[in-house]
Amino acid sequence: MVPAVNARTGLHLHTSNRLEVSAAELAGIIARPSASIFEPETVVVQSVGMGRWLARLAEAHGICANVRFPFPQRLVSEVFAAAPAGRAEWPRF
Repeated sequence: MVPAVNARTGLHLHTSNRLEVSAAELAGIIARPSASIFEPETVVVQSVGMGRWLARLAEAHGICANVRFPFPQRLVSEVFAAAPAGRAEWPRF
């Protein structure tokens, strides 16, 4: 597991070639309360099956709510849609 965090954006990137490792890491992250209970946790997945498998985190915690599993293209589209129009410069990460 290779975690990478950008403190300015709140982007946490966790990669692994083993789904079990990714699921265990995600279970630990979701166990900690987020800043706002009304903001969903976003977990980018590569397939519908992966999203369903990860949604089984309720077995580990008793509940898994307000978690969404978009594909990478959907997440990127949402980021660009939320960006202010006409912005000349983007922050460098």
